[in-house]
Amino acid sequence: MPVKSGKQNNLAEENKETAPPKKKKKKGYILLILLFMLLAGGGVLYATGWGQGILGQQPAPSVAAEKPVYKFELPELVFNLADGGRRRFLSIKLSFAFAEPELTAELERRMPEIRDAILALMWGITMEEVAEKSSIERMKGEIKGAANNILQTGEIIDVYFWHVMIQ
Repeated sequence: MPVKSGKQNNLAEENKETAPPKKKKKKGYILLILLFMLLAGGGVLYATGWGQGILGQQPAPSVAAEKPVYKFELPELVFNLADGGRRRFLSIKLSFAFAEPELTAELERRMPEIRDAILALMWGITMEEVAEKSSIERMKGEIKGAANNILQTGEIIDVYFWHVMIQ
């Protein structure tokens, strides 16, 4: 066995002290890779909706399972607002949403009755009511109910205002 000089011994000892252990580096890389895989897998589960049952949430309903929604655009309705002597008019355009395609023909046939029912509902509203969001939602519900009372072959699912103008 050859004898090492003092200088060589010191260099060997310094290299041992300054060089990090290789096993600790490998463990760190492995843990980092496992953490990344765990996060990526959780992201995939969340994005696909599989993990929602675990968290106590109900998965979102499938779009394919829903019935198609048809829309019917009503002609413009213009009427006076009940503003105590002031001449103010409200112009609205709205659409009905429904799931039965045969309802389109009945809506066209019964449009005079539906317009009359809507106008009867709207004649009593004031400018303040038009400005309140809760009143608009109430009006949508009343319009939907009035139309559904007239219709016989289907049902209005929702009412959409797409034009509201006050003069």
